[in-house]
Amino acid sequence: MGLMNDRLRDLYETYWDSYLEHIRFNPDLTAAFPFLIFVPKEYEAADFKVMFCGEETQGWGGEFENKPNVTVRNLQSIYNGFVNGNGYNSPYWNFQRRIISNHSHCGYIRNNIVKIGKKRQAGCDENIDRLTRKYFPVFKRELEILRPDLIIFLSGTGVYDWKIKLALGAFKKISMSDKFTFERLEFADPEIPHAIRLNHPAWLQRKRLYWPAINRLNRYMSDMQIDGKYNGSVTQ
Repeated sequence: MGLMNDRLRDLYETYWDSYLEHIRFNPDLTAAFPFLIFVPKEYEAADFKVMFCGEETQGWGGEFENKPNVTVRNLQSIYNGFVNGNGYNSPYWNFQRRIISNHSHCGYIRNNIVKIGKKRQAGCDENIDRLTRKYFPVFKRELEILRPDLIIFLSGTGVYDWKIKLALGAFKKISMSDKFTFERLEFADPEIPHAIRLNHPAWLQRKRLYWPAINRLNRYMSDMQIDGKYNGSVTQ
């Protein structure tokens, strides 16, 4: 199954009882299940690892809603079947597919900056997110386990600046485009991997900036690699 998956399962199970008590069975919340990663073997074996990081789910794990004994394994199986199976036909998922097709030698994993979303709607419930950070604070530890060479945040500015800061600490933004959000995020914590942030692909598509953003990201990723391995420097 792989060392990364073993370590992720240990991480999630460390906080599982706390999650059940304070979020899952909290009568004041209508939270989805958490977005728990299952690592494909291609990612673990890759020399250059990329994490796409979105905003939050629009519901998750609804098939387990009426089952009392949902486990970490159950939720990782959803991720493995749906996310590793390439998700929906939508701007968000298609954007990633196009990047993957141009850099097929890399390993890819998907994550969300908000680990527990609403049960049936888009957007972030601030109360759920606050309790997640307190009782299920796994995002930064996921990075330590998954060791991506590059994180690509696909999110808007504003509230998601704050979400990223809450999860990973302070950072400064270096803009590399005057047409759309294409930023290098430099974190105060030197252990945080190389990270960039673009507008959400649905926004890019509405503004007719979808393909310019894909082309810019393709060039950036090529600059980061030599023979499929991390180069350590990027032309900005």
